[in-house]
Amino acid sequence: MIKNAIFCLSLFIAASPLFAENKVEEPNAKYYIGTVTITNPWAKNTAKDQKNAAIYMELISGTNDKLIKAEALDLADRIELHDHIVDAQGVAKMVETKAIELRANEKVMLKPRGRHVMLFGLKKQFNVGDKLPMKLTFEKAGTKEILIEVKDQSHNCCG
Repeated sequence: MIKNAIFCLSLFIAASPLFAENKVEEPNAKYYIGTVTITNPWAKNTAKDQKNAAIYMELISGTNDKLIKAEALDLADRIELHDHIVDAQGVAKMVETKAIELRANEKVMLKPRGRHVMLFGLKKQFNVGDKLPMKLTFEKAGTKEILIEVKDQSHNCCG
């Protein structure tokens, strides 16, 4: 009788994640929405009075799609999608873009000195180990809530 109860309890515990709705997944996990996979979203820790920060991640979609919006009202006053361009004089500049294009089955890296999500008017300091909620909206796939892991300033995602 006790063995049956333990067995049933272990099945319930093992299956319970299957019944969780709208659960925010853990950092460094892969997040899925439609055909889009979001991998390893992260940000660097910030100084106490720092006003801006960037969010990085890897995106891949099974079909053509676009990242069109990022939201995190608890984190910043304003959020923009950014790209880096090099002007005619060879100067790299950060520019706002209306969308980040995702071509079918091609990896898109949001990384330092490249495309990223930019936060202006930070409302709090980002400390190593923090897990920050953010919503990403894709043109076709829809909206997904994820957690951004805050890493040490020396972290470099991409070598």
